[in-house]
Amino acid sequence: MNPAAEDGGGPPAALAQDHAETQDQAKAQDHAKAQGHAKAQDHAKAQGHAKAQDHAKAQDHPKAQDHPKAQDHAETQDHAEAQDHAEAQNRGGQPGAASVPQPRAPIDGFAVASVPQGRAPIDGFAVASFVAGILALIPLAAIFGLVALARIGRTGGRGRALAITGLTLAGTWAVAAAIAIAMIITQHPPARAVVFPAIFSLRTGECMNSAPNGISGLHVLACGQPHDAEVFSTFRLADQHYPGAAALRQKANQGCAGRLSGYMNPQLLTMLNESFFYPSSRAWEAGERTVVCTVRSPDGKLTGSVRTAPG
Repeated sequence: MNPAAEDGGGPPAALAQDHAETQDQAKAQDHAKAQGHAKAQDHAKAQGHAKAQDHAKAQDHPKAQDHPKAQDHAETQDHAEAQDHAEAQNRGGQPGAASVPQPRAPIDGFAVASVPQGRAPIDGFAVASFVAGILALIPLAAIFGLVALARIGRTGGRGRALAITGLTLAGTWAVAAAIAIAMIITQHPPARAVVFPAIFSLRTGECMNSAPNGISGLHVLACGQPHDAEVFSTFRLADQHYPGAAALRQKANQGCAGRLSGYMNPQLLTMLNESFFYPSSRAWEAGERTVVCTVRSPDGKLTGSVRTAPG
């Protein structure tokens, strides 16, 4: 036997067996990976086919259309489970291999989590009605309030209390304005103060000078000075209602004629003229009832009193 041939003629049998076992194990792992990948593809196709059937059933069944979010959520879970299963198969199905959680994206553009919605805004017409009501802008407050109530009922916005308050203020201002106008219309104008002519304030025995414009400009003076007339009597009429100018003149004439003889010397009656003053209709309505009796000289001014017994 040749020793050199035994030592270098080929690899030992143990090494050949280890190499063959390594190749067989590698092929087995590749075969397992290929089977896992094929199973993942079959599972994904089966899920896609199931989704298509579920979508067709949802279109045929009207109640399924009312819950699109529930279907989207179920599809999201199925999709995530398929991804996890495929990753596990790709890792060779080794037990104990930790799976990394993957973020679940929304399906078909719809988010899985619901977003809380904010409160509805306050209607601008309701605010305008409230402000106009405070400022007593009655037409604007009423119009804005009605528009705001109609808009709130249609859109579901806020501000109904403001609109109702604006309408209430407008109604309150309108009632107050109506009462004020009614009071102004029904109120009688204040009576004008009547200034009685100074002639009605004269007393018996006083002498006076008349101004060119008549009794409104008379001047009382001492009877020892030259004067136009002398008052010999005054009296008040008892009538309550105005008797008329003609009847009032007759009563004044009769009253003065009966009082003349008791004031002056009867011999002077033929030398003097008698005159009298009585209230006009306006002075009568104001409460004046006085008649003033005077004597005058036809030849000019008098000097001294004509009274028989002055006092």
